[in-house]
This record gives sequence, structure tokens and C-alpha cells, in this order.
Amino acid sequence: MALARIREKTLLMIFAANKLYNMPLLEQPSIFFAVDRKDLEQQLFEEFHALDVASPDKIFSIDELRRVLMHDDYRGRRGMMITLVHKFRPEELEDLKKEIEELSKTKETIMTRRNVVGFID
Repeated sequence: MALARIREKTLLMIFAANKLYNMPLLEQPSIFFAVDRKDLEQQLFEEFHALDVASPDKIFSIDELRRVLMHDDYRGRRGMMITLVHKFRPEELEDLKKEIEELSKTKETIMTRRNVVGFID
């Protein structure tokens, strides 16, 4: 029963994300999935592929997250990304956040874009 509910929640997130991703109003959003267990990360990735919808990228490290956020002069990569929340140390995230906040004062960044969506599981 619990496994079916987890799968149901995963499918709901995928369908919602796919609908948002294809909305012309959102103009190619960045959609992030943050999960707290390796099995959920794998299940989410596998379900995306089984459903034949937009294929997500996995973010494996803080360096990879930095590249995703720095893409397009800090406007961020468009598409869907999956990561485990505990792959990053809090101080690494805080440093990255401060860097982008500072840049956001003078230009558009992923922090100031209106088409960034987060799903937290």
C-alpha cells in the first residue's frame, strides 16, 4: 500500500511537471526535483523514462549544481533536473546562494526569473 502511494505521488509530480514544462506561458522553465532518498531519485528518473516525457538530468554534486545555475550567464539551465538534498553541504549552498544574490542585484539570474519551479519530496 505504501509503495503504491509513493509511486502515485511520483507520477503526480511527473505529470504536473510535464504540464508546466509544456505551457507556453512559462517559456521553457527550469524545473527542479529535490528528493531525500536515493531510491526516490532512481524511481523518479526511471518513471520519467518509462512515460516517455521530457528527460530529466541528474545533479550529482555542488559543482554540477553550480554549472546548472550559472548556465546562460546565471539565468540557469532550462529543463528538468533531479537531485538528492543531502548531496550538498549547507555551507556550499550558502556560498552559492550569496554569489547569485549578489549578481541578482544587477542582472537577471535564476533567482529573479519567474519560470523556475521546485518539487520537493
